[in-house]
Amino acid sequence: MARPADAILDDHLRRLSEGDRTAFDRVYAEARPLLDRFTARALSGGPDAEDAAQQALLQVFARASEYQPGRSAVA
Repeated sequence: MARPADAILDDHLRRLSEGDRTAFDRVYAEARPLLDRFTARALSGGPDAEDAAQQALLQVFARASEYQPGRSAVA
């Protein structure tokens, strides 16, 4: 049985928060499509949505050390 996407992202974020730099690419690969869909809906697509997704990812990586396991990454 496949793991839910949020569980996979949680695992990669936990690893990144613990200093595992190899998790960076996996977090990006899992989070970017989620953020793209969310910002496209919220901002009706276009450059503003792309910028918002990029800014959100920058915050994820800047604050990776603050990640709290057990709190859903998707939430």
